[in-house]
Amino acid sequence: MKQFFQPSRCWQLAAPAIAIALFASLNGTAVHAADDSPPVTVFQHVYEGGQAQSVGEGNVTIQNLRSGVGNDRISSIRIEPGYTVLACQHSRLRGRCDTYTSDVSDLRTIDFNDVISSLRVSKSADLSPVTAYQHIGFSGRSLDIDEQDLTITIQDLRSRGLGNDVISSLRITDGYTVEVCEHSRNDGSGRCEDLTSTISDVRTFPGPGISLNDNISYLRVT
Repeated sequence: MKQFFQPSRCWQLAAPAIAIALFASLNGTAVHAADDSPPVTVFQHVYEGGQAQSVGEGNVTIQNLRSGVGNDRISSIRIEPGYTVLACQHSRLRGRCDTYTSDVSDLRTIDFNDVISSLRVSKSADLSPVTAYQHIGFSGRSLDIDEQDLTITIQDLRSRGLGNDVISSLRITDGYTVEVCEHSRNDGSGRCEDLTSTISDVRTFPGPGISLNDNISYLRVT
C-alpha cells in the first residue's frame, strides 16, 4: 500500500522548533551552540543586562563600541576562560586601564562603570607577567618580562631592544607587582615605585619628585 504525505504529522514534529526560533526572533535573541561563545561580551547594564556586544581577539576601538553597545556605556563584562581583557577609559587604550581575567558583573563596584572607550582581548596563555612599552597607550617598542627573567637591568633594556629611559606604559597581569626604579639598579639613590595594575600613561602616575616617564632603568617583577 502506498504511503501518503501527512502534513498534519509533519507540522506536529516541526512546531516546537519553529516556536522556539520565533520566540527567540521576537525577543532579539540569537540561539548559538555553546562552542560558538565569543571570547568576550560587554553589556550596557550590570549583571549582563541591556544591550550586548560580542568581541573577539585584538583591539576594540571607540568606533567599534559606538556601532554596538556604545561608548562609555559598559557596565558588565563576560569573559570566557583562557582570555584576558584590557579595558581602558579613553580611545586607543589610553587613560586608566584595568586588566580582567574573569567576569565582572558590576563595574560600579570598582569605580569603572560607563567609562570604557577601548579594549584589547588576548589569550591569557600568551601574556607575560609584565610588558613594558616605549610609548603611552601600549605602543612603540616593547619588552616582555617573563617567568624566566623577572629582573631587568639597564643593560637588559639596552640589549633586548627597548632602550633605557624610554618606558611610558606597562601592562601588568593580575597577581603580579613590578618595582620600577629611576636608576640603573635598586640602590636607594633614585625614586622607586611598586605598581600592581596596568598603567597606560606613566606621566599620570602620582608621586613626589621626578616623573618616572622616560626615566625607568630597572624593573623587578614579583
